[in-house]
Amino acid sequence: MILIAARSPYQVVIDESDQVATKVEVYLWNKGTLPPTNPTYIMSEKIASITQRETNYNISPFILEKISQIQNDYSSDTVAVEDDSNWCFVRVMRYYSTDGVAFTLLSDKSYIGVNAYTLVEDGVNYDYCNDEVAILLAQKKITVQYQATRYYYNFMCERSASLSYVVNYLKNNVIVNTQTFLTAGASETFNYKIPLAVNESDTTEIKLGATLIAKFQTELILECKYEPVVVSFVNRYGGWQPLMFFKASENSIETKGTEYNLMPESWNYNYQIGQTKTMNINGSKMIKCNTGFVDEDYSELITDLMMSDTILVNFLPATVKSKSTVLKKHLKEKNINYTVEFEFSNNLLNNVV
Repeated sequence: MILIAARSPYQVVIDESDQVATKVEVYLWNKGTLPPTNPTYIMSEKIASITQRETNYNISPFILEKISQIQNDYSSDTVAVEDDSNWCFVRVMRYYSTDGVAFTLLSDKSYIGVNAYTLVEDGVNYDYCNDEVAILLAQKKITVQYQATRYYYNFMCERSASLSYVVNYLKNNVIVNTQTFLTAGASETFNYKIPLAVNESDTTEIKLGATLIAKFQTELILECKYEPVVVSFVNRYGGWQPLMFFKASENSIETKGTEYNLMPESWNYNYQIGQTKTMNINGSKMIKCNTGFVDEDYSELITDLMMSDTILVNFLPATVKSKSTVLKKHLKEKNINYTVEFEFSNNLLNNVV
């Protein structure tokens, strides 16, 4: 399984020694629908010169058009299949021509497209999955704090012909829940919702047969003073990431409009009408949240949050209003707390046309 992180460029390169023109056909579809019989996109290009024959095609923007991640509300502690619109299948066919008329097929490859991004230091066409059969679309090294409400990670995998996928939930190194969520069978790709914790577990293990595929830690926080703010966002891996803000939060609104000077209707004016009036008034709601004391590794989650293009605050669409933050270290601050301000994406006054 090869993952394409569609928020970063994915280059399809054609460089044959005698080519004068090239062509790329891209087929895109979501699971549950039939693969298209005709290419979704066709791109072609002539060589720049006989000394510069290489041609490059960035297919990532087209993949993003096929992915739609809107909500992740899930109230169950059972593994379930994610909505198929959260990812897509990609088929890429490469062609070259030596005369500019007839094209020869070079390769026909299949990929999985997700709404992820890679880092500059990862290099070109980096594959988070590393061509393995499964990957957890989340930061595995971070112990995530959670409350009683249920959340989940996304887990992409291919069905095995002989082994089953199992998730074990452990508390104090004792298994408190086990679920088999994909039995052996014909080859097929799935995107699963793996609940963050079950029965107040602190460790989750995902296995294929007896082989450990992924493992992550959680910590139950029972906040008794403040009402926690639930933030979910699409992380760098293209999966839903929960992030709880347990401490004090502050709501505010911001309004804006256009102020005009009015002309009196006659020389014998009515002073109660006033000489100025604000038109087109609307406003937005904001919330400032505090994580409470967290581990130093939470800097990775804060980075992912501020880089995310899809954010939900208490299951409502929002954007990060804070444009910068200090990534804190225990060496300088013994107790690390992050404060982030969000702005909800809908206006207070309904002016949707």
